[in-house]
Amino acid sequence: MSDTREILHTRCHISINGLAHTSCQSRCSYSVLLTQAVK
Repeated sequence: MSDTREILHTRCHISINGLAHTSCQSRCSYSVLLTQAVK
């Protein structure tokens, strides 16, 4: 499970650029919360 989360986080940070950083970070956190909730 941690691997998937790691990949998501990495992909998220790879796709960020300047202004998109904040929204991307929020999306990553949201995904993690969702994953943990489902689990």
